[in-house]
Amino acid sequence: MERVMAGYANYLAKNNKLEVTLILLLKVQKFYDIDDRVKIIEPNFNYNKKNRVLYLIKIIFWLRKEIKKTKAQSVLSFGEYWNSLMLISTSGLKISKYISDRSKPTIEWKGFNKIIRKYTYKNATGFIAQTKLAAKIIEEKYKITNTLVTGNPIRKIEFDDNYERENIIISVGRLIEYKQFNKLISIFSRLTNSQNWKLMILGDGPLLDDLQKQVKELNLNDKVILCGAIKNVDDYLIKSKIFAFTSYYEGFPNALAEGMMAGCSCISFDCISGPSDIIENKKNGFLIPLNDEEEFLSKLQLLVDNPSIIEDFRIQGKKSIQKYTEEIVHKKMMEFIN
Repeated sequence: MERVMAGYANYLAKNNKLEVTLILLLKVQKFYDIDDRVKIIEPNFNYNKKNRVLYLIKIIFWLRKEIKKTKAQSVLSFGEYWNSLMLISTSGLKISKYISDRSKPTIEWKGFNKIIRKYTYKNATGFIAQTKLAAKIIEEKYKITNTLVTGNPIRKIEFDDNYERENIIISVGRLIEYKQFNKLISIFSRLTNSQNWKLMILGDGPLLDDLQKQVKELNLNDKVILCGAIKNVDDYLIKSKIFAFTSYYEGFPNALAEGMMAGCSCISFDCISGPSDIIENKKNGFLIPLNDEEEFLSKLQLLVDNPSIIEDFRIQGKKSIQKYTEEIVHKKMMEFIN
């Protein structure tokens, strides 16, 4: 969320000569660079974990005051928890209110979150959905009819088309349960005629020890490389032939989209949600029924055995993923809000 919001604010300030204000609801370190023309406002009080309810009430009144000060024509909010706060804060104000959920669209909300979303989301001017499924769910559940479907903006990754790629299957993500890297390692271990192939997993997380143990038990120490947290991810993507994605669910899978942008041939479980918005099965990649490991193995084996399919998916993928470039997505968002 932070990356997309920071990039969008920079785009608006840089390309459209608009007055842009970025209001933060917590005092935190800014990881991404923000254009000097973007005004940043953050609370003059700190988050108190022991008094969360009091903090939320305080934030609502503070946010309303700061939004009124900007005299903005429209406000855009990201995040399932924060959208309701923004909609409450702007209640009664003559301002356009746009919201966007950024994670798994099929979450079943309970208790207070379920109630507050029911009464606030209907007041949104419009909703930006990352996937077609997310838009469908929002329209049905909250009766929001003004929606835009567009995935996350993906930066362009430059590479030489004639570069000789290595026999590497790559995957990128945090080492957590729903990414299902254990299944990817298990599938890779069953490939045949793959003596010259390696599996590289980029990312860190709480399951590192478990995955290292699995690799050792399968006697794959020389074949499966757990690289940890890597800053120069692009360098690894552009030398790999195949990007494999085994998540159980996603909001919008940036890693998969970046793999395709970097010229990898992609194979993914058809999880909720996102891969089906990126991959058109058998045209620019393989889309596998969720958790069908046998089918995933079959199609991964087909890629490993057929360089021509890898090359075809690489070419088609590079064409199709261009609809998610930063310039195109930011422009669509701007036109929708305007």
